[in-house]
Amino acid sequence: HIPVGGPPEDEVAARLSIEYAYSHHDETDETGELLVNVQNGVGLVEALKQARCRIPGSPEDTVKVVVNDIKFLRADEAVVWFSIDIDGNRLGFVNGREGRAVLEGERWLVEHATLVDLIGMAGVVVRPPSP
Repeated sequence: HIPVGGPPEDEVAARLSIEYAYSHHDETDETGELLVNVQNGVGLVEALKQARCRIPGSPEDTVKVVVNDIKFLRADEAVVWFSIDIDGNRLGFVNGREGRAVLEGERWLVEHATLVDLIGMAGVVVRPPSP
C-alpha cells in the first residue's frame, strides 16, 4: 500500500482510536440499532449478531478483535491488519485480515465495507446502506 498523503497530525492518538474502534466494533448507541464505531453503522447490529451465532464455540463475550498493524494512507484513511480471537485462540482464516479505518469528523471508525466483508465470511448477507 502506497500512502497518498501524510499521516494524521497525532499519529499515536489516531492509532489508539483505530484500535478502540476495532476492538469495540459491536458497541451500539442507546437505541441498540447503530454500531457507533463503524462507518454508516445503521442496520448492521442484527447481521453482526447472526454472524457471531455461526462461529462454532463462540459465546458472544469471548469474541475479540485484535489490531495487528496499522498503515496510514493519508490523514483520514488507514489500512488495518486485524485478527479475531475466540476464547483466547486465533481464528485461522481471519488472522492478519486486511481492513480499513476512516476518519469521520474527529473519530476513527471501522470502514463499513470491512465489517460487511467480515460478516459475509459467516454467510450473512448485508443489504447495501441507504444513500
